[in-house]
Amino acid sequence: MADSGIFTSGGTVLKYTGANVSSISSTEAYTNVYIFAAESEINVSTEYNWSDNYSTLNADVKGMLNKTAAMIAAMDVIHYDMSSIGVLEATTRCDILTYHINKNIEILKNKDKQSYITGA
Repeated sequence: MADSGIFTSGGTVLKYTGANVSSISSTEAYTNVYIFAAESEINVSTEYNWSDNYSTLNADVKGMLNKTAAMIAAMDVIHYDMSSIGVLEATTRCDILTYHINKNIEILKNKDKQSYITGA
C-alpha cells in the first residue's frame, strides 16, 4: 500500500503526532484514511476544492495544505488510543495542533486571501 494523500503523507503525519502514539493508528492503512478525511475537511471548511486544483498551486500554499492536513490527521492518530501517551499529554498535543489548524483554516477560507493564494 502506498500513501494516498494529495496534500500530505503518512510520514509527515507521524512527525506531528509526537512520540509513543499507538502502533495501530500510526500504520499506513490508518493514516491514509485520516489523510483522506483531513483533506476533505479542509476543502469543505474553506469552501474551495484545493484537491482538484492542487497542481496549479504554488509551493507556499502546498506547504500550508500539507501542514494543515498532516496536523488534522495527527490528531486522529493521537485520539485512537490516548492511553498510549497519557490523556493529559495527548490533550496538550491536540490543543497545540488545534491552534495551528484553526489558524490555517481561517487563512485558507478567507475569500480575500483565497483570491491571492489561488492566483499566486
